[in-house]
Order: sequence, then C-alpha cells, then structure tokens
Amino acid sequence: MRKNACTDPPFSCLTLADGEKFFLHPTDPQAGEIVNRIAEVMHLSPGRDGREIFVCIAEKPVQERFLKERSPLVCCLSPGGVVTQMSQLARYIAAQTMPRGGMLLHGGLVMHQGQGIILAAPGGTGKSTACSRLPESWKALCDDATLVVQTKSGRYFAHPWPTWSRFLNGEGGDWNVEQAIPLSAIFFLHQSPVDRVEPLPRGNATAYVLESIRQMMLFRRMDEHQTDMMEDLLNISLSAVERLVSSVPIYILQISLSGSFWEEITRTLQDPGKSLHSSPHLMPSVPCDPPCRAIDDLDIPLIYSGSSMYPTFRDADLLNVVPYGTETHRVGDVICFNSPEKEKYIIHRIVAIHENGIQTRGDNNVVPDPDLVQPDEIIGKVVTGSRASGTWKVTGGKPGILLHRLFLVRKSFLKKIDSLIKTENPIGFSVHLIRNFSSYILTPRYVLFSTGNVRYLRLFIGRHMVGEYNSVRNSWIIRPPFSLFIDKSNLPVVDYPGTNHEISERIQ
Repeated sequence: MRKNACTDPPFSCLTLADGEKFFLHPTDPQAGEIVNRIAEVMHLSPGRDGREIFVCIAEKPVQERFLKERSPLVCCLSPGGVVTQMSQLARYIAAQTMPRGGMLLHGGLVMHQGQGIILAAPGGTGKSTACSRLPESWKALCDDATLVVQTKSGRYFAHPWPTWSRFLNGEGGDWNVEQAIPLSAIFFLHQSPVDRVEPLPRGNATAYVLESIRQMMLFRRMDEHQTDMMEDLLNISLSAVERLVSSVPIYILQISLSGSFWEEITRTLQDPGKSLHSSPHLMPSVPCDPPCRAIDDLDIPLIYSGSSMYPTFRDADLLNVVPYGTETHRVGDVICFNSPEKEKYIIHRIVAIHENGIQTRGDNNVVPDPDLVQPDEIIGKVVTGSRASGTWKVTGGKPGILLHRLFLVRKSFLKKIDSLIKTENPIGFSVHLIRNFSSYILTPRYVLFSTGNVRYLRLFIGRHMVGEYNSVRNSWIIRPPFSLFIDKSNLPVVDYPGTNHEISERIQ
C-alpha cells in the first residue's frame, strides 16, 4: 500500500436518469480533497453504490485515456489547480456514459413547463447571456454544459453540469447534477438582428452535435494523441448521435440581443413537425455555417456528397477538417477548399504544388481540376472520416499520393475489363452467359432518395447498394464485382427531376 493512501476515503455517489451509478474512490489524501470538493459542487451524496471509479493524483502531467479504459475505471488527474482537476474528473465521469448513449454537450440547460431545452453554442456566443435573459416562467439549470443520457425505453434526459470557468474568476457555484428532466429539443445559437428558428436537417444536426461533444471533451489543438482520442470519440458517439437526432428535434436559433427569443422556442415546440431532420432521407452535402467555424483551432465537421473521391469517401461520410495553421501544404493531402464559382466546398487531393497555385484532383477523376487553388481558399486538411462501420485516418502526404495513383491504376484496369466484356471474344461471351444466368437469381430493386430538390436513384441487390445513377453523365455506375453480373444497357434511363414512369412503378 502506498504511504499516502487514504485509510478512510470519502466515497461520493452519482446516480443518472438512465439508471447508471458511479461512486468515486480516492486513493490518496489529495484525491480525497478533490472528491470532497466536486461532491459539494455537484451535490453528490455519500455512498458506495454503482461502478467504482478510482481517483488518484499523478506525479506528472498525464494524457487522458478515459475512452480506452473499461475495468477497472481509473481516473488519474494531472497535478495542478483544483479547478482543472475537478473539470478533468467530471469529464472522465461523462465519458463513461458514452458507451450507453450518453454525451456531454456544450450548451446550457433551461426548463420550461417541466421540459428540458438545451441552448448550445461555442464559448462567447451568448449561452450564459441568453440563459440570464429568460423570464420567471423559465428556469436556467446550467449555462455551459449538459449531460444527456438515454434510458432503456429510448427516452432522453438532461442533467445540468458545472460551469468550471466560474471558479477561475472566483464566482464559484454549485449544481444539482442528479436532477434530470426530459429533453424536448436542442437549439444551436447564432447571433442575428432578429429572433428566428430554423430547422436543421439530419446530416447538419449530426455534425453540430458531434462538434458540441468534441468541444467539451477536447480543448487544445489536436496533436497525434488528440487525433486518436477524436477517433475514439467518434467511434463511440456517432451511432448514439444518430439516434439522438432521430428522436429529439434540433434547430438553429437566430438570437438577437434584445428580442424575446423564448417566444420563438415556445412556438416551435408547439409545432414540432417543422423539424426537417425528422426525414430519414435528408442528408445535405455540407453543414450550413457550423458553430465550430467561430473557433479557429477546432476542426470542422462536414458531410461528404458526390463520387469524385470514391472509393476514399462515399455519400454521407462524416469528415473532420483541421485548419493547416502553421503546417505546410503537402502533395497527397486531402483538402477542403472553397469554390467561389460553384459556391460550395470541394474536397479533393493535392497532386501538385506550383508557384501560382495548388493543383487538385479527385481520387475518382482521371484529369486534374481545371483551376488552381490558392492558399487563402483552403479551409483545411481532412484528417479523419467516419461512417456507421467506424472511423479511419485519411492518408496524406507521400503515402496519400501513392494511394491516389493506385486508385487511378484501379480505374484504368476496370475500364479495360469492361471493354473486354463488350467485345466479341471468349471473355465477353462468358460474361454474357453469367449475366443471363444471374438475371434469374439476382433481383435488383430501385430506391429513390430525395434531398430537398435533389433526387438520388440507387440500385440494390438484397440489402447491398450496388449502383447509382449519375445524372451528370446520364448513366449508371455499378460497383465491382456486380458490374460483371449486371448489364447497364438493360437498366432504365432516368429522366431527372421527375423520374420516368417505368422506374416509379419499380421503386420498392
């Protein structure tokens, strides 16, 4: 036993609305002081019920690994100020709720008629001011962070969380963290001359919530260690966030300095059908002005759309873009840049750097982009991508350009195979027989996805998407190896935007 181990440690217990319980077990007197202090701030009760979290003070700064530990739970606090250590311990507790669908959001929690509403935004946007402006019929439970948990029945509850910055200026405070209220909606604040509520589509809402989680869990500019932690966060929280945005309405709240914004919230909650993200097929290409852009040192979440970067990215992949800062642009990096002509973001790979600009090309494109990109048009470098199957690092630099060339070789090879199939030779004849035989076994179906005024027609065999109609080329794109079994000439021609009757009758 260590010499400074606690002989009679002060255990503190936390019970959450989803039934999860934790108790803090300090292993030394210094950790005991932190546990006592955080118990006062968060209104924790004494006890030893639930999952045990051992709390200790390290002799030197440590890197947080709270998402990779499962059993036993050990929170090793870095030496330093009491406020920093309490914040680190609270963040560790919040992280343990993530595998069960919990998430710590950067937003204040207010209550109206027994329902919880989160006002979310980065620091300095006006969360605290907005909470202080509410009338008496509203009650602000916290103004900086809120812990959201999901019960077994699928309902979401919100717990108020401490505002640690108040302790830095001597103001202090306490929060009844165990108090949980049903979560009705989340509003992301944007400063505006007038008060107005705008519904968020599902893809945008997912990006906003993920960024809000990241703001609470990671504070500094991402180094290699922080990037690993970001992958852990996304792997655990992406599916949970998708469930949240499917169940809880999420909006943009344009908020003025003097208007009655709470009246707009009340009107919106009385008519929740206005929430666009309740549509399961709504997935825009990029989020509209996500709150993270107000913070230069934080990454920017974007939803990818298109085929120019296939197979590196696919439609609806969640990408994380990090500003270059002092880093230099490298051939092989995948970058996000602003296209003034097309008025949208483009994500392509750097293939050459010239004195008068940067040459880019999509991994699925044979020719480079016609225009050179200027450094001031670059938003940042794509560092990670995520989809339902998991999160991966995006390869850049020399390995990235090598990967890009392999994709071009692959594309050329597939074209040659396709040309052999179409010619009169034994290979083409064999494929023709395979296609005729497979047509009796494989039953393709067409599914039409609508995104606002844009439609995507996709071809499925069973549960697998095997192809998509490209409206620009007016042709079907079939993924290998299904291109061996499906004859594109037998597929119907699509008449966008109306979609012809033959397809409409066959959509299931």
